[in-house]
Amino acid sequence: MPKVSVIVPFYNVEPYIERCARSLLGQTLQDMEYIFVDDGSTDNSLSVLNNTINLFSYRESQVKVISLPENGGQAKALAEGLKHISGDYVIKCDGDDEVELETYEELYNKAERENLDLVMFDFVQLYPDGSSVYMGQHLKDDMIFEMLTDKISTSVCNKLVRRSVFEDSFVYPSESMCEDFVYSIQYFYTCEKLGVINKPFYKYYRYPLSFLAVSDEETRIAKFNQLVDNLKKVFEIIEIHGDRGKYQDLIVAKKLKAKNFLLKYINKKQFYQLWQSAFSEINGKVMSCPCVTTRNKFFYILTLMHLYPLYNMYKKMHTK
Repeated sequence: MPKVSVIVPFYNVEPYIERCARSLLGQTLQDMEYIFVDDGSTDNSLSVLNNTINLFSYRESQVKVISLPENGGQAKALAEGLKHISGDYVIKCDGDDEVELETYEELYNKAERENLDLVMFDFVQLYPDGSSVYMGQHLKDDMIFEMLTDKISTSVCNKLVRRSVFEDSFVYPSESMCEDFVYSIQYFYTCEKLGVINKPFYKYYRYPLSFLAVSDEETRIAKFNQLVDNLKKVFEIIEIHGDRGKYQDLIVAKKLKAKNFLLKYINKKQFYQLWQSAFSEINGKVMSCPCVTTRNKFFYILTLMHLYPLYNMYKKMHTK
């Protein structure tokens, strides 16, 4: 049985997949399993990957390449990869990112040495302009609180977990926006013994397009609805564990933050209507919620009064 299984979902990452695969196949940990899931790529990603695998002949028996017939999104690709894992521990790596060569050996050794269910670690966000941000991670008594307040990353690319976490009751996201949050919150509810290594093992390459920065409004709306669906799963998981009351104010703030992704387009009728309807149950709670900042309460009132676009224009005029 492999010590670590790495799942790599990818879609149209031809310029980056070789860099990613080299960093994975060159790991110092020898007893590994690699599951690459091609999510219906239309470029030469798969060909580049296969050529790279051929350079690591000693790894070929450890590699599985799964090709999906069409692009279904990261969530479905990761879920498909999880069907094929056999390692003691599991982790994800995005096909356009990169890991340090000693990463999985250090994670596995710490997990085994301390009998841990989860080990997380620091990472670096790298931007096209050459800038970078160090994302340090930490452990606290209440890790659900840390995630709901954005004090730690919800990414699953920096969290090694026991395979047993994915038991029959595990809830899998079906949509591909904020899907890692659905995984991570279950990790912290399920895993009893946690550890952290404060080393930047993972290089997370950030690209300029946000999930709403797409050309057509239909796609923007679809992606926003995917975000809402996955957040609903997160909040349902919290409720299942009896913590809805404990985190109710944080949940209101999190729902408002999700709604506010639409503010850039709020001057268009369909986006304003979507902003109103999304998580409409918080509309009477925002102003009294202690976890919503005064600034966000101000924006909320402006948006309700259809004044947010005017404020945005004023702000732009006075920042030139």
